[in-house]
Amino acid sequence: MNRIYSRVRNSLAIKVIFSTVLLSLVVTGITGSVLNTQLSAGVKDVNLSSALVEARSTIFTAEYRFLLAQGEKDSVVQKVVDDVISSATTLTSNENAREVVFLRSPGNTRENNYEIASNLLDPTSIPSTLSERVRKNPDLVYQYTNMNYLTGTRIKGLAIGQKVQIPNAGQYEMYIIFSLANQEKTLDSVSYTHLTLPTNREV
Repeated sequence: MNRIYSRVRNSLAIKVIFSTVLLSLVVTGITGSVLNTQLSAGVKDVNLSSALVEARSTIFTAEYRFLLAQGEKDSVVQKVVDDVISSATTLTSNENAREVVFLRSPGNTRENNYEIASNLLDPTSIPSTLSERVRKNPDLVYQYTNMNYLTGTRIKGLAIGQKVQIPNAGQYEMYIIFSLANQEKTLDSVSYTHLTLPTNREV
């Protein structure tokens, strides 16, 4: 028995096989990890690009409607704000939630106040750092955040904002906040597939 053990221990072929198997496992693990990272990054990039396009269109439409409402009564402007929120928000599940927030820019002392957040979303869901960047930039600005509802619900989200001028009310910041619940589910599925892939191969 000792002779057999000694031969096995000193066998070059077995050492080569063992080294090859070990190297294959390491390479497979690294490759799977890289692939998982690339897939996750791809999902995030696609969702971000789609959200930016949608937000740009929504805010542009709002700006156009506000422009048409110049010189109109406050009641007309209020209806425009309500219509913008109604057309841009969703009343579906958290996975597809999309909310709108209007914040009055600092220094705006106009009497009319159109600050609002749709569907009981807490306005503090908009990070102060994002608000500062919106006020300094003429184009869209975005930041990942948490959608905190006054009902206690909390969802990961993406906030995209830009400055807008509301008739008779001055400068405001308009934000479109997209739920990332579906994205998180997709990323979890990608990670789960990566973790179970070696097991599936063995079967």
